[in-house]
Amino acid sequence: FFQAEDGIRDLVRSRGLGDVYKRQSVINEPKNYNAEQIPLLGKIAAGTPIEAISNYDEFIEVPSSYISSKECFALYVEGDSMIDEGIYDGDTVIINKQTDIKNGDIIVALIDKEEATLKKFRQKGDSIALEPANKHYKTQIYGPDRITIQGKMCTLIRKY
Repeated sequence: FFQAEDGIRDLVRSRGLGDVYKRQSVINEPKNYNAEQIPLLGKIAAGTPIEAISNYDEFIEVPSSYISSKECFALYVEGDSMIDEGIYDGDTVIINKQTDIKNGDIIVALIDKEEATLKKFRQKGDSIALEPANKHYKTQIYGPDRITIQGKMCTLIRKY
């Protein structure tokens, strides 16, 4: 391993890219940051709502700067209904447990206490609209008695 790294370093330097290599090696070094362990509760639908799944046995470590409250949790995104907001299948979202939501916020909504979904929130009068961010999906309208707000998205994590 070390010989290969030395060879890469020599090749990079011989091509005049030493500064690029240095920046890259700094990026790959472990970071010293304050981290928090937050529960990873399972999957959230970004598409057709799925049955709410909770797994309290799993946790992920995230930088403290990624969370804005101690009352938060993470979910894996499954589906493509939020792609126009930059949220893709396989992403991880961090959700603040809160119920004070404004129109346009991206929330986790529990529908009929059974199915969970990640959507944009809109309220007009007594109607609650759960809006996708993909033209191939339709906005769903519900009465307030059918929706329980679980929280608001505060951070998106994507692995490449």
